[in-house]
Amino acid sequence: MEIGAALGIVISKTATRVKKEKASDYIEGFTIANDISIPHESVFRPAIRHKARDGFCPIGPWVVSKDSISNPDSLGIRVYINGELRQENSTSNLIRSISRLIEDVTDFMTLSTGDVLLVGVPENAPLAKADDHVRIEIDEIGYLENKIISEEKLSLEGIL
Repeated sequence: MEIGAALGIVISKTATRVKKEKASDYIEGFTIANDISIPHESVFRPAIRHKARDGFCPIGPWVVSKDSISNPDSLGIRVYINGELRQENSTSNLIRSISRLIEDVTDFMTLSTGDVLLVGVPENAPLAKADDHVRIEIDEIGYLENKIISEEKLSLEGIL
């Protein structure tokens, strides 16, 4: 599995055609997401089969108020697999700032209260396998931990 460490932007109210100067008015807070995907080289988009599977994209475990974050465009993000640091990056390396992303996305779709917009760092996503322990840390927010469980094991336990 590719581990997609991502900052989750939690939307506070209906957002349509938001200008970047007003984007902060539509943010309730921030959380952490593990935007897991199966490594692939598919040219078909979107890569639904590789990203939208049972158990993928754990989010949380809490939402931190936007007022508690000094600068969401400059937060350190780290991924540990089995206690080993495997990726380190920052939201300062994003292609678009958070306010620009909100402007761009709401230009073609409406975001609703409670929606979570993921802001990830796509380069050099670390890989994890079944039984690995994953920890994603984001400065000023905290951490999200999960264990990778094979689909076969989930099926045997009657979860799938």
